Amino acid sequence: MAQPKRDPADVAAERDLEIDRRLGTETPQLGKLSEALFEAYTAEAWGFDQFSAIADEEQRAVASDLTLSAVEGVEVNLREMALCLMDLDELVGPNGRTMPGPETTVEELIDGKRTHRAVTDFTRAFGSTLDCLAAATIAVLCLPSSIQSASGASLLNVIELPAAAPASQQEARGRAANLIEAHAERDPAGWLAWMLELRNAVIHRGHLTGVWMTMPRKGSGPQLAVWSETGISHLIRMQPHLRGKPWQPDMLSLTGPETPADALIWLPEPTTATLREVKVRAVALAEELSELLLDLFTGERTDWELPEAKWRLERVTGRPREAKAAQFKGFDPDYPAPPPSEMRVHPRSAQRLELAERLRQANQEAD
Repeated sequence: MAQPKRDPADVAAERDLEIDRRLGTETPQLGKLSEALFEAYTAEAWGFDQFSAIADEEQRAVASDLTLSAVEGVEVNLREMALCLMDLDELVGPNGRTMPGPETTVEELIDGKRTHRAVTDFTRAFGSTLDCLAAATIAVLCLPSSIQSASGASLLNVIELPAAAPASQQEARGRAANLIEAHAERDPAGWLAWMLELRNAVIHRGHLTGVWMTMPRKGSGPQLAVWSETGISHLIRMQPHLRGKPWQPDMLSLTGPETPADALIWLPEPTTATLREVKVRAVALAEELSELLLDLFTGERTDWELPEAKWRLERVTGRPREAKAAQFKGFDPDYPAPPPSEMRVHPRSAQRLELAERLRQANQEAD
C-alpha cells in the first residue's frame, strides 16, 4: 500500500528538530516565533500586517524580510556554535594534547591550528547570535534603530523609545530590557560582556598569545614512572585556556601585577568547559527572548510607532566602496555556467521569493 505523500515542510521541520536534539540547541520557543513570523508574512501585505504603518511597500517588504532573516540567523548561529564545540572537543580530546616536539607530525600540527580556528568560529557564531537577537528585538519592538546594522552589544543597553510611543510599547521594551539584563547579570558576573570582548579580540584584533595548561591529575592513586628519552614537556597532557582579559594586548596582560598563574590572565577552567557553558547560556537567552518576542509580535499593538526613517534602506547608497565593489563580476566572468531554469528552496523561503518577484514587477511598472 502506497504511503501518503508528506508535506515537505513537515519533513524539513522534523529534520531540524533532530539536528537540534543532536547538537543540544533545542529551542521550541524560537521555533514558534519563526513559525508565527512566516504565518504572518504574505506577499499581499508586502510582508507583515504588523508593519502596515510603513507606507512605502518596498521598505515594508525589506523590514519584514530582515526580521525573518534575523530569527533564522539565531537558529543557524546556535547550531554553528554547537558544531564548533563538537570540533573542539574532538581535537582536544578527553585527555588533552601534548606540546609539539621533534616527533610531532604535520597532521598533528594542523590539528593544533584547527583548535584555534574552532574557538574563533565559535566566538564569531556567538556574536552573530547576539547580533541576530538584537535585530529581531529591534524589529518586533519597533525600536528607533537600524535592523540591518544591529549589533549584539546593543542588547546590553536596549535603545529607548520616543516619549510619544504608547504605554503598551514602552512596557514591551521594558520587559525585553529586563529579561536581557537578567541573563547578562547571571553569575559569574560579567560573562556576557566578557564574551563580547572575546569576540572583538579574535575577530577584529591581532592574534593573542595562547596558552595550554597542564591537566589536573585524576584521582589520588599511585603513579607509574616510565623511562623515556622524550623530554618531559612533550609528555605532559595539556588543555587550552582562554584569556581573562581578551581586550588587552599581550604587553598589558603579561606585564601587569598578576602572575602568569593568576586567573586574571588565564581562566581557570579549560576552553572546552568555558565554551560549553556559553553555548548553554546562549541557547537559554535565545529561547526566553524568543518566547517574549512571540508574545509581543502576536499581541495587541495598537498605535505602536514604527521608525520608518531609521529602518529605511536604499538600493543605491552612493558609498564609494559599494560603488567600487559593484564592479567585481567574479574572477572568471566567462565561466560557462548554464543559466538556472528553476530554484529549489525551503518551503518557507518560497514565500519570500514570491514577494521579491512581486516587488520586482512593481518596480518595473513604476519605471
